[in-house]
Amino acid sequence: MRKDKKKRLERLSERRFERKQQRKKQLIQVSIGKLLTGKISINPAGFGFVRVVSDDENTPVKDCFVPAKYLSGAMHGDTVRIVQLPPDPHFDNGKNENSAWQVLEIVRRARETLVGVMISYDRVRPLDKHLPEDILLAGNLHGAKKGDWVEVKPDYDGLLKPRRRVSRKSITRRLAGITATVVRRLGQAGVIQADLDAVCIEYNLPEFYTLEEEAMAEAIEVRTIKRSDMRERFTLTIDPFDAKDYDDAISLAPGSTPATVEVGVHIAEVAAWIPPGSYFDKKAGTRGFTAYLPGRTINMLPKGLTKKISMTEGVDSIAHSVILEVEKATGKIVAAERKHTLIHVNKRLDYDTVQKFFDDGKAPDDWSDELQSNLSSLQQITQKMRHYRQQTEQFLDLEIPEIRVICDEVNNKILGLENHLQRPSEQLVEECMLAANSIVAAELTAKHIPGLFRIHPEPELEKLEEFSALSESAFNIPAGDLSSRQACKNYLHNLPDTPAKAPLLNAFLRSLPRASYQEEPALHYGLGKVLYSHFTSPIRRYSDLLIHQQLWAFDEHQALKSNKTMQGWGETLSELENNNDDAYFAASNRMKLRYLEEMLLAGKENIHPALITKVTNSGAVIELPDLGIQGFVYAGDLPGGHRSEEKALSDCHIGKVLTVALDEIDFVKATATFRSIRPRQ
Repeated sequence: MRKDKKKRLERLSERRFERKQQRKKQLIQVSIGKLLTGKISINPAGFGFVRVVSDDENTPVKDCFVPAKYLSGAMHGDTVRIVQLPPDPHFDNGKNENSAWQVLEIVRRARETLVGVMISYDRVRPLDKHLPEDILLAGNLHGAKKGDWVEVKPDYDGLLKPRRRVSRKSITRRLAGITATVVRRLGQAGVIQADLDAVCIEYNLPEFYTLEEEAMAEAIEVRTIKRSDMRERFTLTIDPFDAKDYDDAISLAPGSTPATVEVGVHIAEVAAWIPPGSYFDKKAGTRGFTAYLPGRTINMLPKGLTKKISMTEGVDSIAHSVILEVEKATGKIVAAERKHTLIHVNKRLDYDTVQKFFDDGKAPDDWSDELQSNLSSLQQITQKMRHYRQQTEQFLDLEIPEIRVICDEVNNKILGLENHLQRPSEQLVEECMLAANSIVAAELTAKHIPGLFRIHPEPELEKLEEFSALSESAFNIPAGDLSSRQACKNYLHNLPDTPAKAPLLNAFLRSLPRASYQEEPALHYGLGKVLYSHFTSPIRRYSDLLIHQQLWAFDEHQALKSNKTMQGWGETLSELENNNDDAYFAASNRMKLRYLEEMLLAGKENIHPALITKVTNSGAVIELPDLGIQGFVYAGDLPGGHRSEEKALSDCHIGKVLTVALDEIDFVKATATFRSIRPRQ
């Protein structure tokens, strides 16, 4: 009897709660205005922003601020419906306009499951830092134990149910009371295979193609189109030593006049194998990109087909080419032509070997005189192209070193870290690809062919001002007024080569908006271009394959995809690209920590230069340029910490250089702590 009464009271309470929420929605909607819909991004501090895109061209894209207490159970990536809150001085942005909104409805959840590490028998810590710090577990654990990766299903329905009042201390970082059930155990955190599995599932990366699909791809018959035979041109490929596909080649030949040279940019003709609407076209569109994780590559197209399409040394290949006529003296492109071609790759090269040849002039024994001569000529003309582009387009030269994890994918073994900074060998290829992408974008616009354009909006002035203040106050490097491209270019060019350079470049990059795809051409701020598309990597980027398919259809007088369709693809591919990037950084960070652990267990010295990037009450956040990660030093482990923690913190400031040793790795939080040591004399 008591149980029945309790159930009736609970149902009554829930119905009252639902009616109250409904009345609240109606009241706010009537009194304030229409509801807006968009995807919410939740900051690690707890608040969120909803990106709202209007169908009205006169209404710009806007980011609506949602305070933490008005999230209404929304989680990162959810599609939500929001309404503006009544004016509140607490949320005024200083422009006499209210900037706070409330989530009224969750239209669609971004995820049905999430991945995390079990930190106790009843708690899991999500891999994604945008999610609540801890989530309560209920039900069967399916054999999972502390320290395991698990996939869990959140109880979203329980988030908005009425709850008893609880003390403020008992509320977790962002969502009070969220619970989840274990779907499956993935493996132990800190083990390479399990870490990669966890990242792939959390970021919803696709599975490998099945053997059946690989066989289907092998049976595809290539489409035919009229081609120009360019097999007599001396042609080569230059790629990383561990490249998984070869979708571009470069040729060199005399120009139409003694003052010019012909540079051919040849791209694998993927559209000949993947027509629009075909099985693998749909598969590629769903994937969007090849996902390159350290230790795992998930191809956009089946491996066997990728190998068949790739440009192989000594083999005739079909290509979609952009032929450039370049002035020898200036590097100016005076003419260009796009055509479908048949080419023959004379030599496959890698960046390291090419760079060694550029540095010391010594070539491997198997390099012919013709190869050496053509490679030297290509270096000279592409450097002039780069110089001409710098003078005319004022591109931002962001020389940010990338610390890459080198892995043996077969044996799941970390081989080491590589400090990669763009060199002349990479610049040679980049100049050719940039030129081809620009030529194609110009043709799409001139001939009114619906396409996708790569855009990079101008940064917000407020963000540049914040960066300028950081540069001067923390690193004693005046930046001045960065409101013009020329000012940014001069600042980047004049940065001193000190330990502060890499963190400053990364901070500047974070002050810029992310590049994306859209159906209309617009400014690419970083490159200084207003007409730019992605055309040169159709094996690994669906955006490029779409352009190839559109140009094929145009050349063959077939139906084209509409601007509306391209708009949809622009939004979809921008989201997929951001997700792939997030997955890469999550995997890379964990692999670097795993590498540090292996070095420590092997008894190798773990001493690193570091730079303080933030000071907190408990210690200092540091950046380690030789590892490409952040770490933390507790106050007691800072220089002078043995005297007093307060004194140690007072002696620390952003920009201070330390020498640190690894102290501890936490694979649950994916963090590392260090201690300051005295550098050797």
